[in-house]
Amino acid sequence: MAINYDKWNKIEDYSSEENEDDIPLSYIKNSNEEKVGKLLTIPWDTQCEKVRWAMDLHQTKYVEYGYPYLLHIWYIIDKYSEPPPKPQITDVPILEFDSQVFTKGSTEIFTFLYSGALGSKLRIYSNPEALTHEKYFDENLAPAAKTIFYDMILPSNKLCEEIIFKSIHLKTWRSLYRLIWPIAKMNMKSLLGVRNKKIQDDAWEKVENTFKYADDLLAKSDGEFLLGKTMTAADITFAAHAIPILCPNTEEHIWFNENGIGIKCPPIKELPENLKSKVEAYRMRPSGAFAMKLYKNKRGKSSGSKPSRYAKENTPFWAQEFTLRRLVYGFFILCVLLAWFLVLTNPWYVSLIGYFVFSFLLIQFAVKPLKQSKYGRRITRIMFYFFNNNGKENIKHHQHCENCQCNHHHEKIDQSNKKDK
Repeated sequence: MAINYDKWNKIEDYSSEENEDDIPLSYIKNSNEEKVGKLLTIPWDTQCEKVRWAMDLHQTKYVEYGYPYLLHIWYIIDKYSEPPPKPQITDVPILEFDSQVFTKGSTEIFTFLYSGALGSKLRIYSNPEALTHEKYFDENLAPAAKTIFYDMILPSNKLCEEIIFKSIHLKTWRSLYRLIWPIAKMNMKSLLGVRNKKIQDDAWEKVENTFKYADDLLAKSDGEFLLGKTMTAADITFAAHAIPILCPNTEEHIWFNENGIGIKCPPIKELPENLKSKVEAYRMRPSGAFAMKLYKNKRGKSSGSKPSRYAKENTPFWAQEFTLRRLVYGFFILCVLLAWFLVLTNPWYVSLIGYFVFSFLLIQFAVKPLKQSKYGRRITRIMFYFFNNNGKENIKHHQHCENCQCNHHHEKIDQSNKKDK
């Protein structure tokens, strides 16, 4: 009996529609549903928001460990870095998924997501130009937005409380951050140029250039996204880094999804006077309106979760609000009072001897256990990172020889070989 193929020939050709992007067919989601990633972030960092957004779009399950800025170094430097003099890893986001660790930034994680979702209707690198534009936004808009964000938040105690401290999920980290907050705040102000007019002007100039860059891409595009009809890594990257500039928030935007966008922003009325008009102007630009549209229609809900606040290890006795500060500051005041009592009730030479004996005993008590513990190793690596410029001085003064195995030596050999040819 012959087979009749006529009925198959009458079936219409399949064509995808744009709205199918909302239902991704992801290998990472469908083939690894039992696997859950571990994502390390700074909650209010735009690079971390960029990765959260991509993972949520791919419906990839993950547990997010959000550590506050500066304190995040304490956790990641020992676990993900090789011993000095190798450069230490101190940047987030970092992703652990299915026995793989990604520590080289958001683009590496994007590449992993894309490679695990080749059959997906999400095509974040389907256009080769997406990687070029993503790199441009990462290198220009991200640092400028970070500088502007801290200039916007740090001068206001109210905004620091609402946006920084309330974004820290675990009480342990929040209590530790309150303890070192005066030092951390001073460091951030100095490092990021808060209230420094030249640094802020340079940041806003970079923002202007990148928004113009995005405006031009939209003008050339034949679709609703930067590179056409499909959402790519360039769209996610631009929109994520633009959050501190556009300030989407629950008060002004009823569509704002607190379970989606991981960065809290203040409403315009709470901003400093010099920033109000700028935020409004950037919202009205084509690229600004485009980003706001992405927040509303494409951000979606989070596929991630966070560690339990009620787990035993996350609820030590000192992690209650202000308790740690009272313990530490109280101990410091007690030591000062005892020192003054010793000085006032004894001759100066007795006080001096007592001071040296006490210092020696304290050092012996603290340093010996530290040397043999992970805490001492972390302290050593942090000191190497800050005081040795993360090994850059070693590279600068490195003497190259014929048997040298460093990358710089191999690059020179390659260049000489090309010249010979």
